[in-house]
Amino acid sequence: MAPSPTLYGLPERPRETPIFGIERRFPWDHALPGPTDGGIFYIPSLDLMCTQSNFGSIELRDPVTTKVKLSFIYIYGNEGIVGGCYVPSCEKLVLPLYAAGGTNQIVIMSLTERRRSVIDSISFGTYQAAYCPVNDLVFVAAYSSSVVYVVDPWKETLHTTTQITGSPSQPARITFCPLNRKLYTASINSNNLYQIEPTTFAIDATIAMGAVYDVVTYSDAMQKLVLTNLNSGGQWKSVDPLNANAIASIGPAVGGASAMSCPLTGETLVVSSTTETLYFLDQSGAQITTVVLTGTGVRYCGWNPVTEKFWLQGGSGKFFGILDPIERTVTRLTTSRLVS
Repeated sequence: MAPSPTLYGLPERPRETPIFGIERRFPWDHALPGPTDGGIFYIPSLDLMCTQSNFGSIELRDPVTTKVKLSFIYIYGNEGIVGGCYVPSCEKLVLPLYAAGGTNQIVIMSLTERRRSVIDSISFGTYQAAYCPVNDLVFVAAYSSSVVYVVDPWKETLHTTTQITGSPSQPARITFCPLNRKLYTASINSNNLYQIEPTTFAIDATIAMGAVYDVVTYSDAMQKLVLTNLNSGGQWKSVDPLNANAIASIGPAVGGASAMSCPLTGETLVVSSTTETLYFLDQSGAQITTVVLTGTGVRYCGWNPVTEKFWLQGGSGKFFGILDPIERTVTRLTTSRLVS
């Protein structure tokens, strides 16, 4: 069954008034899985795909032709954007800046007004943002200082409760789980996964994973969280939020950089940058098949609901590809406007 947009706080029908003079060509009937690490996602009100790069640029692209329609560039020293999120209620993008050598900021981009604001004077290492429809706030993981910030996207400032209570050890990735309406963040240096209650702004469960799992994604197809290790190559795990966060081993033991559920097939796609391979998992978490993309540096994936295909992006160089989840084929596109 395709996920309901309301699970993620997305409108059933986006506004009819075009933004930036862009008219939508498609009715809003697309199933959207939750966002993945890498910040490739569909914006229904604009009918555009959002892609991000390590150089700090945001590109909004035609979902069919892939042509860039709008481009925003934010460069602060060596900072970059990877794990941004879309806030459907106020039509904004929340974009954490990460990496060393620059100021520590969270950029908020208004899609209706084409302007930006900046939250600064925060800790280094803000990596990924997750929209929470429970209270219409955004939670941002900052790994260097072991903090999860709470952002009010309407006011474009930190919330009155500026960060969650508790001590999440170096959280980098964070995701919202619609099954129990909690947030989960994974540590990059400990064996723990942290469950956050968004109404109390506190960690209400610490889950010992037995190893470091720094990538966490919710999979509609599996109805579980999927955890992988970016570089270590340890055994992947699933976490069942409706069964006391029960843990199970799934898939192969290789480095996994990003993961996403496929509404079309009921499978889960995991992208490994260490093996340059796409792994398809069934609903039990067992590996079905693989697609090898040698020499691409493939790292991120995102679902395009218009064409019902995955968009793939490299972690370095200029690789950009489109994956057909039925045929298991990848079309490689060369574009100087999509660099990560």
